[in-house]
Amino acid sequence: MPKASTVLVVDDDQVSRELLQSLLASEGYAVLFAKSGFQALELAKRILPDVVLLDIVMPDLDGFEVCRKLRADPALRQIPIILLTALEGRSSRLRGLAAGADEFLTKPVDPIELRTRVRTITDLNRFRQIGEERERFEAAVAHSPDAIGLTDADGRLLHANGALVRLVGQVPARIFDCFPGATAEVLKARLSARDPTGRRVESFETPLALCAAPGANADVTVVRLPHSDGAIFEFILRDITERKQLETQILRLQRIELLGQIAGGVVHDVNNLLMSVIGNAEVLERNAPAEVRHRTRLIQQSAERGATLLRGILMFARGADQALKPVSVAAVMHETVEIVGKLLGGKIELDVVTPADLPAVMGDASQLHQVMMNLCVNARDAMPDGGRMQFESGVVTLSANDARTIAPDAKAGDFVTVSVGDSGTGMSPEVRERLFDPFFTTKPREVSTGLGLATVLRVIRRHHGFIAVETEVGEGTRFTCYLPALAVMKSVAA
Repeated sequence: MPKASTVLVVDDDQVSRELLQSLLASEGYAVLFAKSGFQALELAKRILPDVVLLDIVMPDLDGFEVCRKLRADPALRQIPIILLTALEGRSSRLRGLAAGADEFLTKPVDPIELRTRVRTITDLNRFRQIGEERERFEAAVAHSPDAIGLTDADGRLLHANGALVRLVGQVPARIFDCFPGATAEVLKARLSARDPTGRRVESFETPLALCAAPGANADVTVVRLPHSDGAIFEFILRDITERKQLETQILRLQRIELLGQIAGGVVHDVNNLLMSVIGNAEVLERNAPAEVRHRTRLIQQSAERGATLLRGILMFARGADQALKPVSVAAVMHETVEIVGKLLGGKIELDVVTPADLPAVMGDASQLHQVMMNLCVNARDAMPDGGRMQFESGVVTLSANDARTIAPDAKAGDFVTVSVGDSGTGMSPEVRERLFDPFFTTKPREVSTGLGLATVLRVIRRHHGFIAVETEVGEGTRFTCYLPALAVMKSVAA
């Protein structure tokens, strides 16, 4: 049952108040009284009446002034006001309109006219309030970050907000088309069940069969709305694609971490076996005929090569930060080449250039190995049809002007450079802009975490270095890492 409308009667005359009480109460209105203008303003703020019947002639504030004050208050300005006046003439009515009155009744009031005016104005006010509530609801739905759709029991969309359009691309005729077949069938069955209205029908996570971006996932809540026979449903779809991708990436990283721990133990055990093979081959070589000595040397060389590969794998598997110490960049490059050569296949040619007198750097060998591996794997992936990879190191002295042209965080000094170039697809300016963002990748999500280059940047910065990128679509890409030469690091520490 709708709430009874509240009428605030403002009149200092006892007889007028009693008359209005009898006329309005019999029509089902809740009637409250104020005997002065100040009391009326106080009471109006407290009860927010549906209509104010306001006498013009009062001892403190007259009706015109009370009307103006009501209209000046943001919380009260929408309340309908009917002025009660014994004043005749056009001028008093114009003053009332100027003060903000909606209607006029002449004293003594006609009972039928009073009831008609109050009923009409309260109904209009109710319609206005309903309209404002509807506008607020529509604005809330339209600007909601969650996708919202209203449907009938057959899933036909009656309304879709902007977020739903952005999520699914093109809004279908039926909401079920947004979901995989099995999920859609379960929803159809649940929506057709005649449960009490206003109860949640379903809440679940699901990939979307219809979506603007491939691989989208949503957290879906379905509510049966209290509407006539309860056959109107609200679907709320919260886009959780990024969260699901992060969860998948975290699981992959955990597997990689576990693999690294397993690899460390396996490498250690296999390395011991290879040391045994190398030692026994050396013993056999001492007293063996020439032909056997030749074969034992082959055994030794193969075992030593295997041990070198294992050391590279172990270096890559160690992820924690180690203390920085003098590191031979050439030695780390050699370890990397041993592994990278196995990954390139026959379609990619590898050029390696390392000066014999390359200075050492203060660094973490396992992390530098990881940087080189990441850059080489990315270069390989950029050449799906084959090409040429350049893996080079060198020494360079940069002035302040030189540094400013390379990277925002570059600085002057003596540096060992490690660069990896490819003749592959290159990158657009948009991709180049986001290159080092964590979890950004142009590769399929199932083969890349999007953390490789973010890790490269972190490691290089930990080594007080910086990175330059040269790329052009169709012309390949070159990453150059600048690592301060050991002399520079000592002077910085001093």
